[in-house]
Amino acid sequence: MKKILSYGIIFYIFCRFLGTFLITLYHIMTVSEEVVKLDVAMNNKLYLILIQTILGIIAIILPKILEKLYHLTIPDCLYLLFAIFLYGSIFLGEVRQYYLLFTWWDILFHFISGILIGIIGLSFFIMSVSKNKALLGSVFVFMTSITAGVIWEIYEFIIDGLYGVNMQKFISNNGINLIGRMALIDTMHDLLADCYGAFLIAIISFIALKYQKKWLNCFIIKDKCGKMDDIMVK
Repeated sequence: MKKILSYGIIFYIFCRFLGTFLITLYHIMTVSEEVVKLDVAMNNKLYLILIQTILGIIAIILPKILEKLYHLTIPDCLYLLFAIFLYGSIFLGEVRQYYLLFTWWDILFHFISGILIGIIGLSFFIMSVSKNKALLGSVFVFMTSITAGVIWEIYEFIIDGLYGVNMQKFISNNGINLIGRMALIDTMHDLLADCYGAFLIAIISFIALKYQKKWLNCFIIKDKCGKMDDIMVK
């Protein structure tokens, strides 16, 4: 029953991304050139939504593809949390503009991303290195999360440059271009939130590896080929 509910939620999220993608694509294909010239910013926003929904669709189906290709077992609870994260960060955050409506939304999901990426990093550390090196594992988890956060900020920088949008919030709500330290506030807050999430999951990873705690098993990606038993035994 829990599995059916989890995949029902994931399917709903997938349909929301797919539906928004099709509607946005329709608007882009049917809008006249005169309207595009009059409202370049809106046209760029439509292209951004199109890109975001494509990323969301790919990200939702990617775990299952990786499971088949590399013979992995991705826990249902981790897959569900990942899908909810995509819905909150990409669909609600970017498409529905929750990042503008709620100032804390961006910080919250950067913090959560640090934790989720850390769990994935911990899984691959155990599969490729060892489950008995607690300190090295926690450092690896922290660095993996931070690296993912930096890559996302680079992505935002590139998209801002290509489409003239405001993902890095260098333009105020009043349309004023920020300068100096103020222009960096959003990016640095995002990276700090990534650090907090990464640090938290690194501490949890150290405790789980050091004392072989079993409660993290339900979130850890495993190898179907038998190369990896339950990570925590106590």
